[in-house]
Amino acid sequence: MTANWSTRLSANWRHQRAVRSRLHFPRITLKLNGVSLQEALDIVAFNSNTFWRPVTPNTIYVAANTPAKRKDIEQNVLKTFYLTNISAPSDLQDITNAMRSLLDFQKVQQVTSQNALLCAALRTKWR
Repeated sequence: MTANWSTRLSANWRHQRAVRSRLHFPRITLKLNGVSLQEALDIVAFNSNTFWRPVTPNTIYVAANTPAKRKDIEQNVLKTFYLTNISAPSDLQDITNAMRSLLDFQKVQQVTSQNALLCAALRTKWR
């Protein structure tokens, strides 16, 4: 796949594309045989220093891969974990600390009355 990769990807997988003129895509050459649409988009995004997210079932949004853009565009996901084997409040705190440090989740809230943890993170962290 060469040159205008967004046109070729949309044609191959029958997806719409909306291109913003302010984003300049680098010229890249790739061979993407036998890969899914998601794999192709991930490979192209990695090589062009961009990222993408779905907008509708057949439309994606592509943006420059910068911390500011990711913060503006990426979607946060909230998950609740109910823990059944908690014997002391310190256990819940230990698990919270482990999630913050090992999984790089900075937004972890304890609900001590329900032995639960609320975790918010970018959608990409949950993959």
